[in-house]
Amino acid sequence: MTRKSGSRVCRDCGESTSGVIRYNGEVICDECSVAYVECVHCDSVIPEDDAHLVENHHYCGYCYANHTTNCGDCGDRIPTYETVTIADGRVICESCESNGDYYCCEECMDIFPYADPCDCADRHSGEDCLRDYCTRVNDVFRGCTTSALDPKVLYCGIELEVQPVEEQYETAETVHSWVNDFCILKEDGSLCGGGEEGIEIVSRPLSHQDAKRSWKQEFFKPLQSKSQNRPYLLGHKEASYDCGMHIHLSRGPLTTLQIGRILAFIQRGHNAEFLAELVGRPSTGWSRGGLNKKISDVNKRGERYEALNLGPSHTIEFRLFASTLNELRFMANIDFCYALAEWTQPAARSLTETTNYVTFIDWVEDNRKSYPDLYITLVEMGYLNPRPNSKQKELNLCA
Repeated sequence: MTRKSGSRVCRDCGESTSGVIRYNGEVICDECSVAYVECVHCDSVIPEDDAHLVENHHYCGYCYANHTTNCGDCGDRIPTYETVTIADGRVICESCESNGDYYCCEECMDIFPYADPCDCADRHSGEDCLRDYCTRVNDVFRGCTTSALDPKVLYCGIELEVQPVEEQYETAETVHSWVNDFCILKEDGSLCGGGEEGIEIVSRPLSHQDAKRSWKQEFFKPLQSKSQNRPYLLGHKEASYDCGMHIHLSRGPLTTLQIGRILAFIQRGHNAEFLAELVGRPSTGWSRGGLNKKISDVNKRGERYEALNLGPSHTIEFRLFASTLNELRFMANIDFCYALAEWTQPAARSLTETTNYVTFIDWVEDNRKSYPDLYITLVEMGYLNPRPNSKQKELNLCA
């Protein structure tokens, strides 16, 4: 506040004063000045009763009207320098912009709500189909944020790394035309020795059966048609580099004890040989297994490149699978994650049973209707004997 020297009369109390504050050209004594404040924007002195309070700062009437505004999302009054203008013309506060409900479109650089994404996400050609590795599914599909999903449903999100046989962008355009309703395609520099020839196909969150149905109808069916004469995409066995299949399960329906049991099962050394055969590859630098972790290790963050990555806030990530373009093995991988989640439910069985792959396999046989592709895979691997169907049973009875 600006102080003036010399004896004057206070405009409020009428007493003579030497130390004063000026208000509209008149002076106020120190005692009366407690009823006045400075505008944080223009530094003018105003009666506190006439001031407007915004984020614990005082504004005069002019600055309040011209240099503050209401957030178009939460409605709070904020300074204009703390606002962001989004694509539909609304002005929102920085807090709302960063709370996870908005994203910046990579193509036009405008800001959009996830619930009303940019039209750029619908582009289907060349480089527009192959997104930057940092792109999230939430950036493209509406309704994929954790707050928008049903907390009672166990969702899965799948990341499939593949090597294109033909030119990368042309392949991306074709594959995108198959899966654009539920997947995005991304460049992955970790594939092909750090190059950019690999493609990662990433699905939005889907339930167990919706995931299997969508991948079967919208990916494997057109892929089989495209690959009749020669391979169109290469998985782990055929590719010139190590590529994997990662499956995320939503944390919401899982208890901490369940996740701890899943961790112990995946990392138990006794299960390593079985898991390596089931998932199509041994422990690698991208998905280290056989670490003999305990259930209590669930409270430790661990490292990203472990067979079960506990780093994500809203999901757990199974990283142990080899990338596969064999439809049965692909579906069996999904079944395995869901079967393990059910198998590890608290109070269902003892902790010792929970981490034993032999008892798990027996349980899968008893629950083969829920996990048919995993069951068939275990039969093909020789861990289970095939069950005769009803027609075969009749023949056996007549023999």
